[in-house]
Amino acid sequence: MVQLKRVLVVCLAFAGALVLAELFVRYLVHYPVYGVSERVYGMRAPGISSNLFSPYSENWSVEGGNRVYRRNNLGLTGVDISLSAGTKHVFVLGDSYIQSYEVAPESMATSRFYKHLIERYTDWSVVNLGRSGFDPYDSFYRSVYFESTLLPSAVFLVVAEGNLGLLAHRKHPLLFPSNIAHRTDSSLFIRIHHYARNNSSLINLIARVAYENQAFFNENNEEDAAPEGEPHGPSLAGDSLVMNEMFQCVDQFNGRYGQRFVLISIARDQDLNRSLREYCSLKHVAFESMSINEARFKIGRLGHLNSEGQNTLGDLLYDSFAKHIAEQSR
Repeated sequence: MVQLKRVLVVCLAFAGALVLAELFVRYLVHYPVYGVSERVYGMRAPGISSNLFSPYSENWSVEGGNRVYRRNNLGLTGVDISLSAGTKHVFVLGDSYIQSYEVAPESMATSRFYKHLIERYTDWSVVNLGRSGFDPYDSFYRSVYFESTLLPSAVFLVVAEGNLGLLAHRKHPLLFPSNIAHRTDSSLFIRIHHYARNNSSLINLIARVAYENQAFFNENNEEDAAPEGEPHGPSLAGDSLVMNEMFQCVDQFNGRYGQRFVLISIARDQDLNRSLREYCSLKHVAFESMSINEARFKIGRLGHLNSEGQNTLGDLLYDSFAKHIAEQSR
C-alpha cells in the first residue's frame, strides 16, 4: 500500500509538472501550437508530403527576434487575401525568401506588392505560396495544388542560387504527370503527431527541437529554416544538370500558364541570370532579374531578407506585374 501511494504521488507530481510547463510555455513564453490542418501528398514532388496550416494559426520566428506571427485567412504567410467573386489572384512561388516567416505579415515583399497592386488594380490579390526548402519543381506542384482553391490569373516564380541548387539533389528524371493526384496522409502516426502538437505548445516546442537537432520527424521545417539562397562555389550556369532541370520546370510553367507566367531571379550570379534570360527569350517567357540575394539585403548580412530586401523584392514584383501582366489583363 505504501509503495502504491509513492507511485501515485510521483505520477501526480509528474502530471502537475507537465501542466505547469504547458502553462509556462503557452501563456508566459507565448509559444504557439502547431496549427497544421492536414498533411497532403501531391502538393510537392511525388512521394513527399507537405503540411497545410489552419487559417490564423501562428508561427514562432527565431530569426525574427523570437516573435510570434499569425498566418492569414488561408493559413498562408502574408496579409489576408480577398476571396470576393471576380477577384483575380497572383500566385507568388519560391522558397523561404518568399515565405518570409522572419518578418511581420504586413512587412513581407508579397504584402508590399499587394499594397501597390490594389492602389491601381482593385480587383487583384496576391497569394504568397513560398515554402521553405522548395525548389522550382516543388513549386510547380504547389501551384497546381492551390489551383483547386484559387484559380490564378498570373503566376510568378522567384528563384535564387539556393532553390535552384536544390535541383541537384533530386531523384532523376523529373516527373510532370498530366494529372497530379492529391491525397491526405491519414496514417495513425500523423494523426497522433498532429493532435499532440496542435493541442500542446509544450509538445510542439519539444517536437520542433527534436526535428531541428535530429530531423526526427522527416518533414520540412515550416518555422525558421536556414536561407536556401546563399551563393557559394562556381556559377550554377555551368551545372548542366541543374540548368537542364530548371529549363524543364520553365517549360512546364509556360505550358500550363502561358503568358500568365513570369520568372523572376533575385540571384546575384549574373552568369546564371544571363542563362535564364536567354532561355526565357528563346521560349517567349517573361523574365526579370535583380541582384537581391546579397548581404546588404539580409538580416545580419547572412540570413533571410531584411526590411530593405523585402521592400526591394516587393517593388520588383509589382514592376514585373505592371510590365508583363497589367496590359494583357485589361
